[in-house]
Amino acid sequence: YGFKDSSVIVHNGNTLYSDKANDSGSKIGDSWETTYQADVTSNYPWGTNDWDKGLADPHAYYGAGVFKVNGSNLNITYGTRRAVFVNPG
Repeated sequence: YGFKDSSVIVHNGNTLYSDKANDSGSKIGDSWETTYQADVTSNYPWGTNDWDKGLADPHAYYGAGVFKVNGSNLNITYGTRRAVFVNPG
């Protein structure tokens, strides 16, 4: 389950991930494979690029989701992919 307004959604019934990079250096809506430095004031609807400041932050849910585990044999896979930023200057 992806939280309302979170960047992650359920795919194929049981896979939870974001279709876009969760990084202030990327433009939301673009593919994580083509992440680049943003030239906008804020990528996020609340007006700043801050979203990962701890549980007290009202946007702490961003990029989060929950799932239920059943059975006695548990196998969870998680990971991240990050585009390499190149400084042109």
